[in-house]
Amino acid sequence: MNKITIKRERLSDIDKQNSLIIDVTYKCNSNCNYCQWGDLTNNPAELSYEDLLISKETLTVLGTKRVVFSGGEPLLFKKLTDLVYYYNQKNVESIILMTNGILLDVSKLKNLIKFGLTGVTFSIDSLDYNIAKESRNVSHKVHQKIFKNLIDAIEYRETHYFELGLNCVLSAANLQIDYIKELVLFCNKHKIDWLKFQPIFDDGYLTLNAPHLILNENHSQNLLEIGEYVVNHLEISSNGYEFWRAVSELLIGNILLGRSCGLDSRQSILIRGELKFCYWLDDPIYSSSPIEIGSESVQITRNRFKEAKEKCQTGLYCFCLQTLSHEWEISQ
Repeated sequence: MNKITIKRERLSDIDKQNSLIIDVTYKCNSNCNYCQWGDLTNNPAELSYEDLLISKETLTVLGTKRVVFSGGEPLLFKKLTDLVYYYNQKNVESIILMTNGILLDVSKLKNLIKFGLTGVTFSIDSLDYNIAKESRNVSHKVHQKIFKNLIDAIEYRETHYFELGLNCVLSAANLQIDYIKELVLFCNKHKIDWLKFQPIFDDGYLTLNAPHLILNENHSQNLLEIGEYVVNHLEISSNGYEFWRAVSELLIGNILLGRSCGLDSRQSILIRGELKFCYWLDDPIYSSSPIEIGSESVQITRNRFKEAKEKCQTGLYCFCLQTLSHEWEISQ
């Protein structure tokens, strides 16, 4: 490939705000081929509303300025509006909803914004229906509904601004320049705030249900070519070229070093009642969610995490929580 010329990426505020990501529910109304939460044979228990509430004091010592509701599909959580309002009263700067977009019509969006929501992330792997069907197993009717809700959100924010981002899972289905180009042009045209890519990863469910979507070494060079296009043509914030290089390197057998993980202090997650650093490292944790923690305890736990990440076995799943500007160390 010819020598790469890369324009300077613009970083959005999501790289500057300490974040708390909250898994609100593990129920989902979309039966994506690569995700267990929408599987009809999966019947996860509803999470307790009280276990999703982090005190203002704990948010302060964590330095949290951005709260992100994830899942499953957060819009299935019955008290989501109450949850938005709770964190709206806790002196955070951003409250973001991650959604597949099926249920987010403009009236629901307006109501959530009224209670304090400041942004929405639509999870969309492709604008092309055939690719969306292969990846997320959606019907044409549902695909049209998602796209309509996205367009309605874009039109609504012309007069009522809120942060609007897209999250795209890269798989063997959509890893072609034409599909990514269409997404890039769409984001440029509608001035989406940011477009984040993350590689598909296998927690066991993917291999059993959609092995044809798995990325492998044959996709390595394609990733670099697509990454070059994205970085040079996308006019909004997105992953830097180091992201594309790191994924490519991992696919050909090189290793991402856990010590370069960037989750030390800028991000935390609340998952199944535990306040911790990432989905994959069981220890250390800050606390069980209802328990208030102090600054000394936070620092001790962060120091333990710095030690633990030295031995962490990283993989494709480790791209999901990193900021757009994060750079990994790679061992060949």
